[in-house]
This record gives sequence, structure tokens and C-alpha cells, in this order.
Amino acid sequence: MATKITPEFLQLDEQPMVDTSVDSVEFYEIKLSNPDTDRNPRFTVDYTDQWVLPNEAYLQMTGEIVKAADDSSYAAADNVAFVNNGPLHLFERAIYKIDNQAVETIEKPGEASLVTSLVDYSDDYVNSMGEQLMIAKDTKDNDTADTNTGFVKRKAHKNFDLCIPLSHIFGFARGVNKVFYGMTHTVELQKATNLDNAIFRKNDVDAARVKLTGLSLWMPRVTPSPESSAKLLKFISGKKEMQAPFQQVKYFDKAFDNNTDITWDITQFSKTDRPRHVFVAFRKRDKENSQEQNNAIFDPCAVSDISLTVNGEIHPRFPYSVDFANSQVGRPYRDLLNYRGIDNKYDTGMLITKSDFLSRYPVYHFNLERMPEALNDSASNIQLRARLNAAGNYRVHVTMLSDRNLTFTGDGKKMNVNLR
Repeated sequence: MATKITPEFLQLDEQPMVDTSVDSVEFYEIKLSNPDTDRNPRFTVDYTDQWVLPNEAYLQMTGEIVKAADDSSYAAADNVAFVNNGPLHLFERAIYKIDNQAVETIEKPGEASLVTSLVDYSDDYVNSMGEQLMIAKDTKDNDTADTNTGFVKRKAHKNFDLCIPLSHIFGFARGVNKVFYGMTHTVELQKATNLDNAIFRKNDVDAARVKLTGLSLWMPRVTPSPESSAKLLKFISGKKEMQAPFQQVKYFDKAFDNNTDITWDITQFSKTDRPRHVFVAFRKRDKENSQEQNNAIFDPCAVSDISLTVNGEIHPRFPYSVDFANSQVGRPYRDLLNYRGIDNKYDTGMLITKSDFLSRYPVYHFNLERMPEALNDSASNIQLRARLNAAGNYRVHVTMLSDRNLTFTGDGKKMNVNLR
């Protein structure tokens, strides 16, 4: 039987809806005292008598790109800037902990979030939010000219004051929109050994460094209304259980020298952390650890075919066959576009156009959502296979979104986390 509906314009007696479930949301700062010299920044949120909302938390970074020799300032016209998503390239590792248990650990968060931003964000979103994240994609390869509009936008922010949401970094913050009570939350960062990968400059400009003057974590504390508070405390006193599934971010890379055939066992996984989406990109290694090379641009590297083997199955069933010289990238680009809308809130296109894919951002997307669920109890293997038309020195970058499920339970006084 069909369900009857009444159009809104006939509902004359309908009352407006008002959300009175929250009395206030206030952001509180945890600030580092020595951000420029601290090699292992650590932020501890110990509001154990408050409800906190990590989904809305963010890092604030302030500072300046200065001359490495004497910390003096550049002129506005000097061709030096962050690379795309450069601030996070300052860090080698990012960890989110709850009650000192690691919920998510991301190696090279700058590389990982560069890829997720390219595939998750739209031009509309970046036009308004990009300056807060230092995201502006390059429109020319390894170029500081005015025609590289991404570089020009970033160059204007040698002095910076950025607010980077934790959801830009961690899958946990992106995927779990819940308040938490009675637990200690910790964000740990580790500075990269070589910080040159965060900067791109013209060869006639003095060597640069990033001088951090401020680094803070802002965590929102939520005060529920009396009615909402009663329901939340009932969850704790009743020792109930909350499931919190999300897609954690994992990053892997490997260097190859003069290879034309690649077989790389990337990682093993179990039923509880199986991969759902895998993104693969190649980059020439001469871009590494050099301010005169743009480390946030990928390269075609003469790839001719590429696939994954997961739990004995090839993905896609017929490996991608590509020909960059003749602009033949239809299948992999189509499957990259198909990622749009799966798990993001920005629904007006992707940052990577087909022209971008052919030149600066060839990112291969492997959709493993429909991979058989009946995996072995033992760890399964995920393997990359690729063939190149020409040998070279390059690095393969893999960003993976994998299952993770946390369980939170009330113990009568507070919430506890159970890692699965």
C-alpha cells in the first residue's frame, strides 16, 4: 500500500522545529609552549567531567615561512610557499589516543591527507576553506609562475594562521560524530626528520624554513540540556554499549629504482581492519627532500597497467591499461570519479580533473567495498602489481581507508573504550 503524504504548503498548522538539546558548545585550547622546537608535540584533553566532541576539534597553527639562514622575512613577491597541504608535511606521524590507547595511527599524515583532500573535497569547498588548510592545487607542474594559480594562492600566506580540523587528518574524527565523557583524549604528533618537503621555492630564492609561533588543539566541550543530559547519563549508569565504526586512514610507501615491473606486498589485514578504498600514486624521487621541487605533485611515471591482488582476487578484474602519451586513462579516471559521494559531504565534484589525472595528479582508486566478506581468520594479503613503459627512480604512495570499529560502554560513572 502506498504511503500517503501531505505537501508542506497544505500544512498550515505545522509548528516550527527548534533544537533545544544543547545548552552550549565551547572550544577550549590546549597550547604548546615551544611549538618551533618541540619535536614531539602532544596535546592531552583531560576534561573527564565534561562531554567532548572530537568530530569538531581542530589544530591551530600560526607562524611564518622565513629565510633559513637568519629567520628574516621574505618579500611578498618572493617565490616561496608551502606545498599543497604543506603544514601537515611537517609531521612524520599522527596518533589519536583515548585513555592512552591508540585509536588511529597515521604515518606521514601530510601525504595521506593530500590524497584524501584531492578525492574528498570539491572546488567549491576549497575556494572557501582552502586558505584555512593551506590547500590550493597546483595548475602547473613544478612551476612558480603566475600561471600556477595554486602556488600563487599559497605564496600569499607566508605568514599563516591556520585551523585544520582533526577530521582532515583522522578517520576517527571524520567518521564518529559522538560526544564522549570521562575519558582522556590525546593527539600526538612527531616532526619529520626532513622538513624541506613542506616547502616549494624558485631556485633563485634563499633557502627557507617554517617557523612555528603557535600550535594548539581546540577541543569543544558540550553542555547538553537537562533533558539531553539525563538521557546521556542514563547511558552511562545503565552500562549500555555504543558502536562507533569508522574508516581509519593508513599510509604506506616504497621506493623503486629502475623497475619496470612491480610486485609489492603492501600489507596484511584481518576481518576487523579490512580495506575498503585504496588510492595509489607514483612520484619521481628527485622531488624528495628538495625545496626546489614540488613534493605535492604526483607523476605518470609511464605506468602502462596496474592492479591490486586482494585475498587472491584481482581488482579490478581486468587490470587498468593506460597510455599517458595518448591520453588513454578513461577507465581509471572513471573509477576515481566513482568514489565521489560514497563518504563525504562535499557533493559538487572532485579536485582532480581528467587533465589533472594526465599530468599532476594520477591517483588510482581501487574500490574494495564489494570484496567478499568471508575472509580467512588468518591475515590476508594486499598486493600491488604494475608495469611501466620506462624505468626510473620513483616512490609509490598508498593511502588506504580500512574498517575500524570501537565500542564504548558506560561503567556507571564514565565511558570506556574497547578497541577491536
